[in-house]
Amino acid sequence: MMNNVKLISLHFYYYQSTSIEKARNILLDITTKLISDFNSDEKIRPFLANYPFNETNLDIAITFLNKDNDYQSHPSISTVSTRNSKVYYYNYSPEKDRLVSILEEPYAEALQKAVLTECELNSSKAI
Repeated sequence: MMNNVKLISLHFYYYQSTSIEKARNILLDITTKLISDFNSDEKIRPFLANYPFNETNLDIAITFLNKDNDYQSHPSISTVSTRNSKVYYYNYSPEKDRLVSILEEPYAEALQKAVLTECELNSSKAI
């Protein structure tokens, strides 16, 4: 049972129109907080496949919906996610009836662009 947790997957729903910049900030606030929490909790360390836990151990997605539970439409983005050390941004295409990739960037680059809360910036420096 020890050293089993290799990946944490979470999906969030956010009911608001959102720009790429704001979506990036929300996603990275979540990921940096999770990474900090996992790494600072000594009780869960024995269960982590690697320490320190990092962005490669997270698969996080946020879908942006309207009040009718439909994807937000352009200019808002529809979904942002991180996996495999990359951040992906998608818009919903009514013509194709699916999400269409609009941007992909390395996690480290997204982190440099993000305007994280002061608390999250301090937490990520401690990792």
